[in-house]
Amino acid sequence: MAALKQHALALSLIALLVLIKFVIIPTLAWQELTISSNQLLQQRLNKSSYALNNEIQMQSDLIEITAQLLKIKAILFNYQSKSRFQLTEQKKLESLFEQHNIEITRLAWKLELPLPQWQVVQHEIRFDIKGLVVDLQKLQATLDSRVQWYNNDDFNFKFDKRRGNKLGKVTGRMTIKLYMKEKS
Repeated sequence: MAALKQHALALSLIALLVLIKFVIIPTLAWQELTISSNQLLQQRLNKSSYALNNEIQMQSDLIEITAQLLKIKAILFNYQSKSRFQLTEQKKLESLFEQHNIEITRLAWKLELPLPQWQVVQHEIRFDIKGLVVDLQKLQATLDSRVQWYNNDDFNFKFDKRRGNKLGKVTGRMTIKLYMKEKS
């Protein structure tokens, strides 16, 4: 007993450290874990209540987005084999150029480019052309009015023999991109 009284301060300090180590620190850690868990649950609750409160708005947004998606899908070409697609579209484009009196001096298909994020394949065709400016404008208007999208992406034209109220002639190069749906 005398030894206990002699080392009472040291024993009290040891008891305090044991109390801190095995009672207070675990209790604080548990409280911290509970608080962070409650915050996560509160965030989930806020998201759920937002979704429930805005359900009607989200349904109308879904209808609008679906309608836009259908419009976008309408301008894409349906899937075909590469050679069949390119041959068909080349014939259509050559015929269209011929109808508008635009002469194709060179035609070349570039490599197809898959765009998996959009689930489409991009085909690109390059034309070297010559003709009248008026006819080129009519051709471009016709291309823009097509159901499927003919993206006249890149063009470089040289205009010649413009006199008075006549627009003259044009020579140059144009690139048209076509987008086909991926194989399902």
